[in-house]
Amino acid sequence: MPANLGLLVDFAELGCPLWLRGASQVWQAWRLDQVPEVLARAEQAALRGSWVGGYVAFEAAGAFGLPVGLSPVAYPLVWFACFDDVSAAVFPHSKEEKNFKLSFTPQISQFKHAQSLEIIHEYIRSGDTYQVNFTLLAELGSLDLGDFFLHLHPRHRHPYSAWLQTEEVSIASFSPELFLMRQGQRLTSAPIKGSCSRTHGSRFNLADSSKDRAEHVMIVDMVRNDLGRVCQVGSIKVPFLFEQRLFPTVQHLESRVEGVSRGHPNIGPWRLFNSWSPAHGGFIRAVWG
Repeated sequence: MPANLGLLVDFAELGCPLWLRGASQVWQAWRLDQVPEVLARAEQAALRGSWVGGYVAFEAAGAFGLPVGLSPVAYPLVWFACFDDVSAAVFPHSKEEKNFKLSFTPQISQFKHAQSLEIIHEYIRSGDTYQVNFTLLAELGSLDLGDFFLHLHPRHRHPYSAWLQTEEVSIASFSPELFLMRQGQRLTSAPIKGSCSRTHGSRFNLADSSKDRAEHVMIVDMVRNDLGRVCQVGSIKVPFLFEQRLFPTVQHLESRVEGVSRGHPNIGPWRLFNSWSPAHGGFIRAVWG
């Protein structure tokens, strides 16, 4: 295993940031037909009591029968590892303010970007879709992603932050959103829809915006529908709706959707992902422990 392989997770439910190191096993899927086996092996290790962490790339949605344009990628579609060394993360304290020079170079022309947006608008007008997460690739120059993550983390601490280093990729995430959590048979998702800068001041409540409320309800209904595919009839609840979440530079609207899964109490990730709409682009980070 590479010496620098490791995972730092700072999830709200864990109580404190954790370092996961000393990977004893690594599972990765480079092809769609390998995705189910990797997820199964990762789950089996977690059920034996091991700490397991990794990611599922958006392109892996093709393994669940969803239409995804698969171009050659330089990283695995799914990557998980079993970590033997798990400890509380202590961040170095430094009064020195680092100056990071960001060089953001989009890998798409302005013309192609505008053309893509027009195609998306046409899909929406035709009723083929109601939402598209239009993402793009960009180069950040010679930035050390690990240093940048450790610099930003104490300043912009979000409930689901993570930094993962593998042989192929470095992933830095400051996500405020809980995609999916399983505790026994209880499944929980906390969708976020509606965001604005804190420059408006914390007195501005997104819940007062009819546009943000309408978009938010649309996403909550989608999550209720997705959970309903694997949960017991009548168990889907929305404990809170339109909750305002304030962070140092941004605020969001968040709701929480819960349900009780059907059948086996330890419903596996394959069945969960197979039932879940891929509403999030990029990487989905996951930790079992």
